[in-house]
Amino acid sequence: MAESWLYTGGNNSTTRDSTRVFNAKVNTEAKSQERSLDLPMDLGYGVVTGITKDTSGIPAGIKVLLTKRNNKPTSTVSDPIVAFPLSKDITKIPLINETVACIRLPITLGPGTSEQWYYFSSINSFDNVNNNLVGGVTYDRKGAYNGETFVSRQIPNMRLFEGDTLVNGRFGNTIRLGSTNADNDWSINGNNGSPITVLANGGGDLENLDSDPSSIYLTSDQSLPIYLKSPTPKSLTSLEQYSGTSQVVIAADKLVFYTKDGIGDIVISGKGTSYLMGKKVHLATNEWSNVDVTSLLDLVEELINQVNNLVTAKAVFAAPGGVTGAASNAALITKLRSDLALLKG
Repeated sequence: MAESWLYTGGNNSTTRDSTRVFNAKVNTEAKSQERSLDLPMDLGYGVVTGITKDTSGIPAGIKVLLTKRNNKPTSTVSDPIVAFPLSKDITKIPLINETVACIRLPITLGPGTSEQWYYFSSINSFDNVNNNLVGGVTYDRKGAYNGETFVSRQIPNMRLFEGDTLVNGRFGNTIRLGSTNADNDWSINGNNGSPITVLANGGGDLENLDSDPSSIYLTSDQSLPIYLKSPTPKSLTSLEQYSGTSQVVIAADKLVFYTKDGIGDIVISGKGTSYLMGKKVHLATNEWSNVDVTSLLDLVEELINQVNNLVTAKAVFAAPGGVTGAASNAALITKLRSDLALLKG
C-alpha cells in the first residue's frame, strides 16, 4: 500500500521528514489507547415453529428450528431455539413456517456474560407482502395456513418511486415517505423533491383517495385530486379544492373527532373561509339537542316571510269594532315557534 502523508501544520515545518515523525507519533499514541472486546457472535438461519408469550399473554419471541449456523448446515435438533426481536423500535412477529435470520449476542459485557438469540424480520423468500411461508417443516405450504387471527390474502406489492421509503404491513396497510413524482395522483403540482407522507389502509398497488378504505395525506406543495361529493358553496372554487400549498387530507367513509370523557375542546380555525358541508348538517349542545341546520334556516326564512307579509299589508291585524285583534297570519307564527321548539329538543 502506498504511504500517505498528512501535513498538520502543528510543528511549523512543511518538510516531509517532520511530517513523517509527527504521523508516527500520532499513530503510536492511538494504538496504545486501543482496546478490543472479544464479543462472541453466532449467526443462524431457520424456520419459525412457534410463538412465545410473556406473562401477560402478549407475543414476545419466536421458536426457530435452525438449519444453518455460521453458513454451515446443521442437523435438525428436537428443541428449537427461542429468539427475541433484535430491535423494539419496529417489531414484527413472523408467522409459523416463515424463515428468519438470527444472531446470538451477549446480553451484558464482562465476566459471566450470558447470551441470547435475536431475530431479524422474516425473510422475503417469495416476494409476498402477506406471507412467505415455506413448506416441508411444520405445515404443508400447499395447504391454506391460518393462525388464530391471521388469514392468508393476496396483497399487491406497492409501486415504488425514486427515493421512496415504504413501511409495509401484511394486510395492505402502508406508510409511504415519498416526494413529488409524475406517475402518481399526488403530483398534479409540486416541485421535484418536495416531501409527502401517505398513510393508507388497504387498497391496490398505489394509494388512491377515493378507492382506498381510509387514508391520510400530509403534503408540502402538491395538489390532490379531491372531488367533493357534498353540496358545494359557490364561493368554494376548484382552485381551493386543488390547493398547491401544504395541506392535510383525511379520507374515509366516516370521520369521527371526539374529546375523551366529553371534556375538552375541538377547535376548527381558518384564516380564510371555513366550510361545513353535507346533505344534512346537525348541531347539538346541552340546550339544543338536535338542530338540523337546513330546517333551522327554513324556519328563519319563513318567519321573515311572515313578518314581511305584515309590513307589506299582505297580512293584516283584525280590527272588529275598531279594536285591533290578532293578525291574520298569527296561526302561522305560532306554528313556527312550535317547530323551533322541536329543534331545541
